[in-house]
Amino acid sequence: MSQRKFVLLPIALLLMIVGCATTRVTNLTPAYLQLEPSVQSYKDLSFKESEYRTFSVFASSLISDGTQLGGGILEKQMLFVLRNAFEELGYKFVELNQSPDFLVTIDGSAQYKEIYVPPQTLTVPHLEPGRTITTYDNTTGSFNYNTYGDYSSCGWGTWSGSSVTTSYIPGYITTETYTSPGYYAGAFYPSLSVSVFDGKSLTNVWTGIGTGTSNCPDFRISSQFVLKSLLRQFPPCPHAAENLPLGSGQIGIWVSIYTNDGNNYFPTVIKVVPGLPAEKAGIKVYDMILSIDGITTQNKPLSEVMPLIRGDIGSKVKMSLWRVGKRLDLEMARAQRQ
Repeated sequence: MSQRKFVLLPIALLLMIVGCATTRVTNLTPAYLQLEPSVQSYKDLSFKESEYRTFSVFASSLISDGTQLGGGILEKQMLFVLRNAFEELGYKFVELNQSPDFLVTIDGSAQYKEIYVPPQTLTVPHLEPGRTITTYDNTTGSFNYNTYGDYSSCGWGTWSGSSVTTSYIPGYITTETYTSPGYYAGAFYPSLSVSVFDGKSLTNVWTGIGTGTSNCPDFRISSQFVLKSLLRQFPPCPHAAENLPLGSGQIGIWVSIYTNDGNNYFPTVIKVVPGLPAEKAGIKVYDMILSIDGITTQNKPLSEVMPLIRGDIGSKVKMSLWRVGKRLDLEMARAQRQ
């Protein structure tokens, strides 16, 4: 097997291992995970799913000295992320002194782990192609004969000659053995836990844990898709329409709060509804909304962003978007809500 094939083989195997990782470049490329995160949740029998409307968040450092977030700015940022994740589920955020139906906290970290991958010997098929062989043959000799009485039959000297022979050998399949060298492989493993407590009894009624594999060392960035995947196991609010009025007009986008640097959080498009103004204006998934009608959306919670997006049917809205290093300014009219 050629040297080029030897180089490509381990690369192909690596791509198979990280097959869930995407190569598409977007605003959220730093947050991409190498594999689908692993998540699990536990629900207590006293969980009051149909009664919960409001919630609040609190720092896990208030109830535990062993919090991994440290109780500083990192924990405050993660509580902001947690708040937006539950608002996205339709629950209404209230302050702790406003008697929320349930309380939520989060903890986690992104540890770096390295493993040694030993050498691996692989036997791979190899096709030997058919080929044509041409053989060239040269011959020489001498002669010396004499017949008395016949002049024409008498003679002596040397002779030479050449010939060309062509033959075809058909192709066949054989095997070759390749041994890949051992190497060290490392990754960051963002792991988090979310705990939900009943607002009146303070009973722990729901707990979820999740972990992922990432190239990003910043927990605020790498944990985002882990959290989103985990909270798919938490029931959405059955009273969402009461907590977040829909309004009469829409442009046809679903948004969620994301960050691509760990410090600046923006509403980010996660779905574009076909046929509505947003798609016609050219808005794409993972576009970050920088401002709406001149009002900045940076570090605003989802509950403050959505009223800026919604409005009366036919009214116009101006948006400034961020798409992989480029700022886009768009204007569109709100359409009838489907």
